[in-house]
Amino acid sequence: MVAFFCFKTNSIYIFLNLLGYDGISSFVPFFSFIIIVALGVDYSIFLMMRFKEYPELAPKEAIVLASKHTGGVIISAVIILGGTFATLMPAGIILLTELAIAVITGLIVLCFILLPLFVPALMALPDALAKYVSKEKRRGNS
Repeated sequence: MVAFFCFKTNSIYIFLNLLGYDGISSFVPFFSFIIIVALGVDYSIFLMMRFKEYPELAPKEAIVLASKHTGGVIISAVIILGGTFATLMPAGIILLTELAIAVITGLIVLCFILLPLFVPALMALPDALAKYVSKEKRRGNS
């Protein structure tokens, strides 16, 4: 969702403020939302499956190792998909240009902000909460 709102803000700024268009096509938010959310889920599943391959490691170590092994593959996939959508821009059709910029923006936010920072933080959260709860129980018992 964060990537969706980032692309939406960026698209509005580019097309309304910089290029002076009257608005954005109604198809762009719908299709870009589907593409960005599907890719975000796909990349997150890919990262989580790699994380699950290291049950013997501490969660923080497993997160770092999983991110290290999947990062290059995910970045490569984002670059390829971003390049694919960039080829839509020279077509001269406003809808395709809007969609390309929206998806590329969402991919950049997803790949370079959400996946390296947000998803590992969420993966470490259960372990951190368990430690916090156990500390609180020990304080309550003493």
